[in-house]
Amino acid sequence: MQIKSRQKSCSGAVASALMLATAMALVAPGAALMARATGEIGITLVLGAADLSAWQPWKFFSETRYTPVEIDGRRAVKAVSSGSASGYYRKMTIDLQQTPVLRWSWRVDNTIGEVDERSKEGDDYPARVYVIAAQPVFFWKSRALNYVWSSTRPEESSWPNAYSSRAVMIAVRSGERGLGKWQEEERNVRSDFERYFGKEVRYVDAIAFMTDTDNTGRQAVAYYGDIYFAER
Repeated sequence: MQIKSRQKSCSGAVASALMLATAMALVAPGAALMARATGEIGITLVLGAADLSAWQPWKFFSETRYTPVEIDGRRAVKAVSSGSASGYYRKMTIDLQQTPVLRWSWRVDNTIGEVDERSKEGDDYPARVYVIAAQPVFFWKSRALNYVWSSTRPEESSWPNAYSSRAVMIAVRSGERGLGKWQEEERNVRSDFERYFGKEVRYVDAIAFMTDTDNTGRQAVAYYGDIYFAER
């Protein structure tokens, strides 16, 4: 499935992600229900050893380049964005009662510079990981958490996405501190949905990652390591 747009401002990356996740849930409700019924306790691997075989490209007009590489002794997906916006998504239902903790590793080599990430003109990030809770019948109730490496906003700050009120941006990392080095992240997704949306969410229906610089026309290089959900 491809989503193409000449400008992200026509629809918004996060708004498109919400529509995408909802469409996937509508296409394959049986698979989603089966995954929910048979979820395993422990660890659920989402991305491992830079293997994108279970992922789908999520394309806009201009594409960020994603390449499996080995760097610093580990396998990763390298993202190079030059005025572009595209990513990868995976339709995968996660039971947050069993595995509420999202863990991932990433490395960012440069930030985008002085931008207002709360505006549409500045809605670019060197790295971001999406977690989407889709509502296939009531699309307007779908919600997305965006864990981002912010260029300017303080760590642990949050703000509404510039394109959709159904998505919140969370600065897990910020600025130049830690650039060029692997960072290990951990978030309790179940708690974050309750904190930022005021509602309990049991199931996550899609995960995505993206490096984008289409609004600013600048460049960014990032690496994505393993992504998985865990009990704690």
